[in-house]
Amino acid sequence: MLNSLTAFRSAPPPFTLDFIPRRRRPSLLGWLILCAGVLMCAAVVLEYFDAQERLDDAQQNVARAQRLQQHASGAQQVHKTERLPEAELRRAARLAASLQGPWLQLMPQLEAAGNADIALLSLDADTAKAQINVTGEARSLEAVFAYAQRIGAQPGFISVQVQNYEFHHSGSQDLVQFKLSARWQGAS
Repeated sequence: MLNSLTAFRSAPPPFTLDFIPRRRRPSLLGWLILCAGVLMCAAVVLEYFDAQERLDDAQQNVARAQRLQQHASGAQQVHKTERLPEAELRRAARLAASLQGPWLQLMPQLEAAGNADIALLSLDADTAKAQINVTGEARSLEAVFAYAQRIGAQPGFISVQVQNYEFHHSGSQDLVQFKLSARWQGAS
């Protein structure tokens, strides 16, 4: 027994593995930093709500000022109505008459000349020259020239020309973007 007691005393201490170390308790400084952070967050939230309220008030004031300004300017415009000189009225009437073209006849004709191969992108008219410029896309160059011929065959058009065209790829299709000009009767 003495022999085993001596062997026990000379043995190394038991080896224990501790994979989860004990956590240290937070210090007083840690708790103070946490409280300061919570207080700062609360202050920022309160400041946000205060700023939002001030913004709402400012927007209401601006809207009220705009309504008052519109009301005041409307009242001033009512008092400022005056008759234009006769020469200026005649000049304005001539300009309005020159700007009016045969749109009710020309637009349906441009649309009727089109088909599924043609997509019109824009129309630009020069009433002084009695000319309309058409920009569009077509599935083929043959469709562009066929469209120009169909427009030229429509009554009211006297000259139709393809100004330029450009091939480009859109999605899975090859398209032709084109510009053409057409003159209608009544050019001065």
